[in-house]
Amino acid sequence: RLNLLDVYVFPEAPGTSTLVLTVNPDSGRSSPVTFRADALYEFAIATDGGTTEDRAFRMSFGEPDAGGDQQMRVRYATGEQSRSGVEGTELGAGRTGEAFALDHGGSAWFGLAGDPFWGDAPALFAFTQALAENQYRPQLFTATPANLLAGRNVTAIALQVPDVTFGGTDVAVWARISLSGHGPQRQVSRAAHPLLRALFFPQPGADTEALNA
Repeated sequence: RLNLLDVYVFPEAPGTSTLVLTVNPDSGRSSPVTFRADALYEFAIATDGGTTEDRAFRMSFGEPDAGGDQQMRVRYATGEQSRSGVEGTELGAGRTGEAFALDHGGSAWFGLAGDPFWGDAPALFAFTQALAENQYRPQLFTATPANLLAGRNVTAIALQVPDVTFGGTDVAVWARISLSGHGPQRQVSRAAHPLLRALFFPQPGADTEALNA
């Protein structure tokens, strides 16, 4: 539930954009379908396109009920407040699998979803092996890939928000997860570029921890 998989940002209805993050690979079979109640899931935004955030959408969860449903609260933080902590202006709250409205326009949804990512496992394995041997072999990816993720699910958070909340048009967006409640808040995962961690930081270690910190 702390394994941040993919991040998507794309234009939606005029004047709005959609942000999606996914966790729980192979959700419902080999991993859970819920979110951690002691974790904070965020979309961080740098309005100048840089690497220092000045806006953040923050999603927190209650404990699952007997049927596995949860409540999600969405908050919006700006300025210094967006860089740490769990607070922000509350935009709305809803439950698993139900779309709900956000204040100031927009909507939110979270729950089990088909994995939108494609992955040709044999080609990816061979490609990463080649990288480990200082070889670059893009020809391993062919026009007829085999999708390892076909029929598999993830757990997703999706927000549709007004573009004005980004604070600009040339912005940088990434997702991050932190733990809090049992001690000082600690960031444990972050991602922006697809497959960056999977290809270049596949094994746990100091470099992977530094990337996530």
